[in-house]
Amino acid sequence: MKKIQQIFSYPFSTANGYYVYFPMKGVVFSVGKKEYYSFLLLTKKSLTKEDFYKELKKEIPLSLKKFNSFYKDLEIFLSDSLARFPTYTMADVRREIGKIFLDLKTKHITGRIIQPDIVLFITGSCNLRCLYCSYKGKWYGSKQGLANNTIPLNVSKKAIRDFLFSTRNSGQQRVSIVFYGGEPLLEFNLIKELISFSEQYHIEIKHKSKLAFLVVTNGIFLNQERIMFFIKKKIGLQISIDGPQKIHDRNRRDCVGKGSYKKIVKNIKLIKMLAFKMMSEDYYAKYVSFNAVYVDYKDKDRIESFFQTNRLFKSLRGKKNVWTLSPIAARGLLLDSSVNKIKEKKDEDVKIEYNEAFVENKIKEVRKELASFTKKGASLYEKNKAREYLKSFCEEMGVLKIMKPSLMVALKQRLGCIPWAEKGRLTVLLNGNIAFCGNFTDVESMYIGNYRKNGLDFKKIKNLIFQYRFNMKKCYKCPFLMLCTICFRKGSDIKHNIYNNPLKNPALCLENKRTIAGNFYVFYSVLEKIPELRSVLFKEKLIS
Repeated sequence: MKKIQQIFSYPFSTANGYYVYFPMKGVVFSVGKKEYYSFLLLTKKSLTKEDFYKELKKEIPLSLKKFNSFYKDLEIFLSDSLARFPTYTMADVRREIGKIFLDLKTKHITGRIIQPDIVLFITGSCNLRCLYCSYKGKWYGSKQGLANNTIPLNVSKKAIRDFLFSTRNSGQQRVSIVFYGGEPLLEFNLIKELISFSEQYHIEIKHKSKLAFLVVTNGIFLNQERIMFFIKKKIGLQISIDGPQKIHDRNRRDCVGKGSYKKIVKNIKLIKMLAFKMMSEDYYAKYVSFNAVYVDYKDKDRIESFFQTNRLFKSLRGKKNVWTLSPIAARGLLLDSSVNKIKEKKDEDVKIEYNEAFVENKIKEVRKELASFTKKGASLYEKNKAREYLKSFCEEMGVLKIMKPSLMVALKQRLGCIPWAEKGRLTVLLNGNIAFCGNFTDVESMYIGNYRKNGLDFKKIKNLIFQYRFNMKKCYKCPFLMLCTICFRKGSDIKHNIYNNPLKNPALCLENKRTIAGNFYVFYSVLEKIPELRSVLFKEKLIS
């Protein structure tokens, strides 16, 4: 029976150093030039675990004293039952899926499902007509077309009950209910009723995790009454604002084509003022976040600068609000022009033309912020600002994932995300259909049940898990498997309503590999120039 081979190492180099990344363990070793080329040679061979280790010993003599400790670590690492490199057949995959599925059902019944949140589509109506909106805009290839109606009360309550019951013993610190749309604040009274119901049921079943709520809104319908309710209840708000007025108003317009920037900013200021008046200054920094997207890559730096320098996005105590910025292509329906240009390239070609000027600039930035962070007598504001920069640098480089992989067993390692069984955000639509992720709300074949009927369909979930594993089996050969950020929405055939394999669009894989390889290069180039950075990152628990 054909076995599924895996890549055991990924050698890479910077201008001043040589390294090897071990995907299964999530560790990076610093090596010499000779060892680097030995690993490079071995990586091109299709070897079993045992053959890999034998070949490695031939290539790199054990007499090298400086490498003795490395070999010890490597031997322990290869023999470790959790970090082993088994070669799987599809029969093994089926057996593993069976275990995952049975475990999933058991956890659902006993309330041990690890699922941080559930998303409820409250209404399909919206007061804006954003040009790039996947539901009503004109940028996307998929017209999901939400109806102008509201989710039935009994459907939303059933979804909330099921979610809270299945997570009651999960051991998570917090579980969240997210209100989405459309514009959810068009149904503010329904949201209030559902919050009250959730709080009561949460107490009734003696749920062991804290219950949190989040409203994803364009911010237009916020007013004093609603803001005061949210502050009092500590309800999270995620407000969409695409940076400076000129960029924001280009796409985020109302029904008559007018920009929405001024109204949103006015309401953001109102939140800040009311939080101060209600003696809840921390509410603004802790519970209010912002989401921005960009269509034109040229706008990215301007939007980032807008959030970083505008005092509107800092609390009265100097704490910054959380904000996220992503390209419209991240939704999986548009490809960046740079990706389209490389479609004819071979998948194996992951070489990057490194921009040394960019690396040098990044080194200067990190050194400056690190100096502010470690400076004696630095103010709390300076330290917080520097800490946020270092944290965002680690997140940008993917270091949190590099240093702490999610799972080690081959069949359970991170492959983008897996339908609900391991990761996902259950999304309940207006008609009661359940999507395992918000990116698949318009793909009927990906629905995993309906709360108008019998709730979750575990047979469908099992089939999706298998389909996912089967389609992604080629990914086991990729050294960046555990660092992959591709949303498999991009590989799905939306036109024909089927889930598909991202590998059928090799341009996506190649672009993702280049990004990850570039992150390795930049991060370790910075570490070489600023060696004290590593200890600070560990001490501050930014990496582990």
